[in-house]
Amino acid sequence: MANWGLFATCAALEPHDGAWTWLRFWQLASTVLLATPPVAVLGARRPGERAWNLIVLSLLVVFALPGLEQWLLDRALDPDRAIMDRPRTVFFCLVVLVGVGNYLPTRFGAAALVLAAGLAVEIVSVGPWTIAPSTSRLLTSLAGVLLGTGAWTAWFLSRPAPKRRRLTGAWLWLRDSWGAVWAIRFSERWNAAAQFYGWPVRLGWRGFDPPNLSNNGDSSLGDAAEDQFRILLRRFADPDEVFGPQAPQAHPPD
Repeated sequence: MANWGLFATCAALEPHDGAWTWLRFWQLASTVLLATPPVAVLGARRPGERAWNLIVLSLLVVFALPGLEQWLLDRALDPDRAIMDRPRTVFFCLVVLVGVGNYLPTRFGAAALVLAAGLAVEIVSVGPWTIAPSTSRLLTSLAGVLLGTGAWTAWFLSRPAPKRRRLTGAWLWLRDSWGAVWAIRFSERWNAAAQFYGWPVRLGWRGFDPPNLSNNGDSSLGDAAEDQFRILLRRFADPDEVFGPQAPQAHPPD
């Protein structure tokens, strides 16, 4: 958002349409950058998150290549717009749909929708079609409003939720932070372990069923469920940062 704010300021200071050709390519790069966070989270699992960053970087390069291609092929640069060609535009839209759709079922769904709207407006500004400079400026302003609204909505929705049970709160944090793709995979792994150990509890989209593990007549069930949760959570975050330091296990006296 800081990058977009700086771009919008420079666009407002431009003496006249097409005076700063480099500004058009900055707009293209800024549009592509906005799509990288929801894509980056799809590979945010340990180990391998660093390798996924290379994939995200390669996508950024692919989408931002039109300017370099025009320069290498000695084509005349469009002074009004930096245009993304049709195949890249289609691919970009698919990537955005996957990244945004990952968060639609979470509490950040509203922010994801506003972000998608802002990106849709921006892709109109840099897509392979002809638009008037005045329309391009209007779309840039509209995209700025939508993106700012999306950032504010995400901040509002990220406020601390009402205090919940220990495991349920950790699950909702994981679900909302990493989105549906990893949340579904995580719940599948946890439920497989629960079935293997014969635990009478399952992990669903809204939390554990039954929600209070201590009501199952087995005082050790809650501890075992949390241990399994911690094992799986290590692929995404430090369990001690989510739950707090784990109490040491008591040992019987010699």
